[in-house]
Amino acid sequence: MAGQASGGDPDRQARRDRCLVAATIAELRAHRTRQLEERLAAGDEYHDHRLVFVRADGAPISPTSLFRRFATLARDAGLPDLRPRPFHGLRHTYATLALEAGVPLEIVSKRLGHASIAITADLYQHVTKTVDRDAAEAVAGLIFSSSKRLRAPERAPERVSPPVTRTS
Repeated sequence: MAGQASGGDPDRQARRDRCLVAATIAELRAHRTRQLEERLAAGDEYHDHRLVFVRADGAPISPTSLFRRFATLARDAGLPDLRPRPFHGLRHTYATLALEAGVPLEIVSKRLGHASIAITADLYQHVTKTVDRDAAEAVAGLIFSSSKRLRAPERAPERVSPPVTRTS
């Protein structure tokens, strides 16, 4: 864990803390530096809304512009088409990849902010079935490969000496 981020409306009581990896923290810091430079350049024209992503003058970005820009970045990064709701699609992509990577359902549920693990299980049952199948195959592979190693080695047939014939 490299750091934590809090999410949610700053005016609301409910806040969610999430761990962030070092690369994400570095990107957010670089973004904040650029944002502060824009703020200085805009001077009194800057409108501080306490948002992470804004226009150069601090004003909120329109949802349409934000979605278009995000779609371009996602496409360039090789992500699947996440329309019609790109951020929600990204959320589903995260959950699916996390479950496929073996992140426990409880952790995925918590990171998504679901009120209950049952919500996550219902929404991603197609993934959990795949993960379940993969888990069964992985364990079976270990069992069957171990059972081959644990078996007694086959014994070579005992040598029987040819009968000795005595000549006198």
